Amino acid sequence: MKKSQFIPLVSLLLPFAGRGEENPPALPADTGSRVVVEQQDRAFSISKGTDNNISIYVGGFELELIRRNRAEKPETARKRANASRYRGSQGYVEFGFNVLTAPDYSAYPDDEKGFLDLHNGKSTYVGIFPLKLAGRFTRDDSFCFCAALGLTWHDYVFDNNLTLVKRDGMVHPEATGANIKKSKLGVFSLTVPLMLESNLGSSVFIAAGPYGQLILDSHTKYKHPKQKAYGNYGLDVFQWGVTARMGVKNIYLFGNCALSKLFRRDNGPKTNSLTFGVGIRL
Repeated sequence: MKKSQFIPLVSLLLPFAGRGEENPPALPADTGSRVVVEQQDRAFSISKGTDNNISIYVGGFELELIRRNRAEKPETARKRANASRYRGSQGYVEFGFNVLTAPDYSAYPDDEKGFLDLHNGKSTYVGIFPLKLAGRFTRDDSFCFCAALGLTWHDYVFDNNLTLVKRDGMVHPEATGANIKKSKLGVFSLTVPLMLESNLGSSVFIAAGPYGQLILDSHTKYKHPKQKAYGNYGLDVFQWGVTARMGVKNIYLFGNCALSKLFRRDNGPKTNSLTFGVGIRL
């Protein structure tokens, strides 16, 4: 390392050690200049870009100090800061459809088997994720992370004229009239995805990771006449699985695969929930 590079760095670090000058020297004036010190396999760097922002890297993590022109409007400064912030792949809203893996009806009599057959075109999913935390591990956004907290609604619409009741500790089908429409099981949950992400260039990104769901409410419902009954229906209140997504700019396709069973053991057929759809980033 050249001596001319090392002297400005020492002047920068002394104030933080409590024995520096009152007014430390400015960073190198050259656009994109960078000073690096390496010691015992640890790297520390400070860089200054064309917009006068200062980036401090320690052990692969970045702290960006944004310098605002006093003549600049606060709204303009916020927009400039948001433009440089990594947003993460998780969208604000998601829409999709639910399907179930082949249920195991071995604990049910023959006349009750098949009651979880779904009308997949009407078994919808909606997710809203107002809270999100995202960051980058690399400067080129090739390795990032994203976590979110949201509310999700899963509707499982039955293909037959029936509803669900819980009897003797197990969920069972109960026949309804022939004029009944859109009989379903509705599930409302708190959902937390945690993903590792990579941006591939040209605004293309991929992400994958685990997710967890806490069921807050469940109910059955059908129309004509309208009936709604709240209850647990033997559902496992904690659901978990894996999620993956791929998108371009603000639109992405996603798939969620539950690795936990939809019903608790000995409370219902053994089956897992699958969800796929589209998400929108704002």
